[in-house]
Amino acid sequence: MTATQLNTTVGLSCPIHTCETRRLLRLVLSLFAVSQLLTAQESSKPALSRYDVTTLMSYRSSMSFTIEPGVQGTSPRYMIDGAPGYGFSLGLRLRDDNVAEFRWSRQDSYAQIHDASIAYPRTRLTMDRFHCDFTQEYAFRHRAPWARPFIMGGVGATIVSNAANIGATYFSVGIGGGVKFIMTQHLGFRIQAEWLPTFADPQGTISCGPGCIAHLGGVFGSQAEIALGPIFHF
Repeated sequence: MTATQLNTTVGLSCPIHTCETRRLLRLVLSLFAVSQLLTAQESSKPALSRYDVTTLMSYRSSMSFTIEPGVQGTSPRYMIDGAPGYGFSLGLRLRDDNVAEFRWSRQDSYAQIHDASIAYPRTRLTMDRFHCDFTQEYAFRHRAPWARPFIMGGVGATIVSNAANIGATYFSVGIGGGVKFIMTQHLGFRIQAEWLPTFADPQGTISCGPGCIAHLGGVFGSQAEIALGPIFHF
């Protein structure tokens, strides 16, 4: 029996080696089509929504300003204690990896003059920060699409006021970074660390309690802050 008769007998319309080649070609084309479909589905995943709302819980370190000595040989400092804080931010996503934010945060703490010739009582105060922040995110789309490290920088104002609502406003900046965890299209989580320098007028004053006014001798104070909280995407 010839090869052609054998092919006809078993119901094949082509030689054995040709049929195997065609089956292999069909398999390759099928795998290619499936991979293209999966790639298209991956690339068609919706981007994050345009607006972000973040609620933040934080802890800020202490901060101090040098004040003019009342007695020669002393080096008094106006010290603000470290304490927890809270706040929120409103973000506008300019691009998928770039966000502009307005952030308000508050810290309730105590302040006292240290290393002075006269002992002063601790004074309760409130610090409100109003900052405009700019955030650059870095997305690892294939390895870890759920995590977005970011760097941030911002400028704004810090208002320090005592229990009698007597206070002053200072220029402040923020430099930091962290990670955003993307859980769903509308929900995430954020953790960040930031350095917060605050600048004061060297000829200015600051309230140190009832009937107490301290004259600043330095222009620079800073805090470190760690903050975290959920992100809501709209």
